[in-house]
Amino acid sequence: MFRPAFISLSSLISLSFVTLVVLSTSGCSTTYFGAMETIGIPKRTLLVRRVATARESQVAAKDQLGSALEQFRTIVSYDGAGLESKYNELQSTLTGIETSSANVKDHINGVETVALAVFRQWEDELEMYKGISVRRVSEQALRETRRQYDEVLIAMRRADSKMEPVVVAMRDNVLFLKHNLNSRSIRALNPEIQVMNALVGAAVKDFDIAIVSADKFVVEMTVEDPVETERNQSGSAATPNRAVDQNKDRRDGPTSYKDRQ
Repeated sequence: MFRPAFISLSSLISLSFVTLVVLSTSGCSTTYFGAMETIGIPKRTLLVRRVATARESQVAAKDQLGSALEQFRTIVSYDGAGLESKYNELQSTLTGIETSSANVKDHINGVETVALAVFRQWEDELEMYKGISVRRVSEQALRETRRQYDEVLIAMRRADSKMEPVVVAMRDNVLFLKHNLNSRSIRALNPEIQVMNALVGAAVKDFDIAIVSADKFVVEMTVEDPVETERNQSGSAATPNRAVDQNKDRRDGPTSYKDRQ
């Protein structure tokens, strides 16, 4: 006699998670965002999360650049045995920087994807308002949010663009060391220290600006919604745009990057 297979609750949860991850990585953004909204995570919340996650990736990249610069200085001034070991360490650092650079780009792209969906939905829902005053408040909030978002995106893209020259220079230096593992040849890299100093310094400066910009955006996106304030004061109909409770967002929603997509 046929008996239906028993599926545990944990299995169903795991299956749902896998489904969301597949949707988030397969280009089905609309389907994915819809699925997330059905479990109580709106696009606006996803935008805040992705900006916060992109910020984390940039902090990690900035720290790694500083460590790589210090390691490069050490190996150029090194005069002793074990140069091959030092080279292997620098090669490993290069791989880490390349991975960080790719992660930064990936997270910024994720921010852009959900931001486009947020602003598109916001513009569409402006037509749903019956009260002129409430609609005007929402339109003003949309313009201000878009302005803030543009500042964040520009800052993040600028910082990202400064990382690539560091990766290229480090790659060249590691390749040189690969074929010149002796103290005399390594001293020829002394001029490269100044080059690396300048490149890393420029990247770190722009990463700091992007990080501050992201922090400001997250804070401003989690304050009380101005349309909701207007509604409470005037007694108008509820607005489709709701403020995000940052603590609730972190507590109730997924926490990994793929879940935030």
